[in-house]
Amino acid sequence: MSLVGAECEKMLSPSRRSEAGPRERQIDMKKSPSALSFAGALVIAFVAACLVVSAAVAQSKADKKDKAADNPKDAVTALQVMVIGGPKDKPVDNASVYLHWEEPRFLRHDRQMEFDLKTDMKGVAFVKDVPRRKILIQVVKDGWKPYGRYYDLNEAEQKITIKLEPPAHWY
Repeated sequence: MSLVGAECEKMLSPSRRSEAGPRERQIDMKKSPSALSFAGALVIAFVAACLVVSAAVAQSKADKKDKAADNPKDAVTALQVMVIGGPKDKPVDNASVYLHWEEPRFLRHDRQMEFDLKTDMKGVAFVKDVPRRKILIQVVKDGWKPYGRYYDLNEAEQKITIKLEPPAHWY
């Protein structure tokens, strides 16, 4: 055997390792249960950190929902539009009611939004989720003069009464 082979065998031999002097830095899992407990503790700490982060994210989403109700940009109005017409202010049924508004967007043109409604037999059109901002209300019905006007919605529930006029007579 060569000198190099003898040195390698002396290093690798288990009986020689204990005689070599300073303790080896190699961790043997069978002899060291603390290595397993450290790895297990590390895994448990990682899982706990993930749970804490996911709970914080869920809480922030819940806070955003609460703030959305308080935020004036996200506030909505329940709108009731009553359409009447004629000299006796009778309800106008089956009139088309159009609601137009702009929804602002970041770094883009404002989005044009529209609701199309019809009045019932009592002349009432009702819609729940209209944003609180300046909107255009247009009313169209055959046999009546078309109506259009801007309104500022600023309450939780708002009632608007619109009086249609008969059309101008053409000769």
